[in-house]
Amino acid sequence: MGLITLLIGGLALAFVLYIPFPFVVKTWLRRKFLAEIRKSGYVCLTFDDGPCPEATPQILALLKQHGIQATFFVVGEKVAKHPDLADKIAADGHEIAEHSFSHSHPWKCNPLRSTIDLIKGGQALKHYQAYQSSIRFRPPYGKFNLFTLLYVWITRKQVAFWDIDPKDYRDYSGDGAALQAINQLRPGSVILLHDGRNGQNSNTAQVTVAATQMLLEAAVKSRLHFATIGEALSTGQKHAHNDSKISQTLGKSIQ
Repeated sequence: MGLITLLIGGLALAFVLYIPFPFVVKTWLRRKFLAEIRKSGYVCLTFDDGPCPEATPQILALLKQHGIQATFFVVGEKVAKHPDLADKIAADGHEIAEHSFSHSHPWKCNPLRSTIDLIKGGQALKHYQAYQSSIRFRPPYGKFNLFTLLYVWITRKQVAFWDIDPKDYRDYSGDGAALQAINQLRPGSVILLHDGRNGQNSNTAQVTVAATQMLLEAAVKSRLHFATIGEALSTGQKHAHNDSKISQTLGKSIQ
């Protein structure tokens, strides 16, 4: 009986260390990160899971048209498949950051696979000179396990989160995804979109492109200031905006 109790206790402790404890740490890191972004007053537009030939080139064209810099959290295996797109992201002055190698879910795969996925994701970027200075990291699905936490600590990565997720990979129209983001948008927001994630419909890439276009047009008209995550974190400058007026103006500009 004593051995069984000890075994159960050990398994319970292992579970707590593997998921609940990292979750608590992640919650603290997220709160701290978003507070620092809000101090800057900048809006940070971020894209996950690319690069993707169906969406990334169009998104880069829209960003260039509006003179806006974004942060791309790239998947290592897609960088290997489309190095020209990764090069284009860097050449256009956008920030490139890590998002693992194959986007394995930290809670649904074994510890070894999770660890390898993170390490390979970082190594994939090191093969390219332009990305060797990448210090920011967003874990797949925004989830932490013990090895995600250890990876961040050992490599001294700065974890990036978001506070606006219109779930463009679930929506069937750019209008719907854009409106969800606009209704929450304010100075200091971090928007999460996807330029490479498979969604619930076959037109996910075009939904994201359309949502990006509408979001940029509405935000620029409202004179919101955009920056990469690195720029927002490094500046103490604040831009005076009235949150309620911005929300109203954005709503009108998209109609």
